Amino acid sequence: MIVDFLKSSMIDYPGKIASVLFTAGCNFRCPYCHNAPLVTGENEAKDLDDLLETLKSRKRFVDAVVISGGEPTMHKELLPFLKALKSEGFSIKLDTNGTKPNRLNQWMRAGVLDYIAMDIKQAIPKYGHMVKLPVDLEAIEESVSLIRLSEIPHEFRTTVYQEGFQQVDFLSIARWLKGSPRYAIQNFHPQDELVDSSVKMTPYPIETLQEIQKSLIPYFGEVILRK
Repeated sequence: MIVDFLKSSMIDYPGKIASVLFTAGCNFRCPYCHNAPLVTGENEAKDLDDLLETLKSRKRFVDAVVISGGEPTMHKELLPFLKALKSEGFSIKLDTNGTKPNRLNQWMRAGVLDYIAMDIKQAIPKYGHMVKLPVDLEAIEESVSLIRLSEIPHEFRTTVYQEGFQQVDFLSIARWLKGSPRYAIQNFHPQDELVDSSVKMTPYPIETLQEIQKSLIPYFGEVILRK
């Protein structure tokens, strides 16, 4: 289930120093994903009790835990572990692709999530093409609605590259998510272990992304550019 562990990060949880836990397995195959070993679930799972003790011993260094992946909501058995983290006083951020709205809703209702970041892969008509596997678009839209209607701080974010996105795609996503408090544009960065290195993917020039960022400001409370 949890196969990798970053002891501390200052960029994965807004405003907090966090440990990042990575779950194995994903139901998407986004070509730009740099977590190929996680997506395919090749790594050995860590013992959750040992991991909890390690995190408890580091409470003086970190005040939050990020659950990332892979796709964490594929693992229903994570909930007791999340509850244990909460009981120790950690703030918990979930990174999710939104494909499991029922589990997302369960975790939200259990009160174990303090921040949610949902990846928006593309405009709805192009979603399947981007993720390379069949996708339940109703589930994606349900997760978006659940998050937007909740009182949990959240953001939506999209990783972009020149061959995969046109201006009309950004505008389509903005109209879909209009009124959300935070939207982040994340520029693709080449990595050694991409899920599909055969796909041509070119990062955007920063100046172009800055122009796109400006065009999206009217739709959101805040538009973040992660270069």
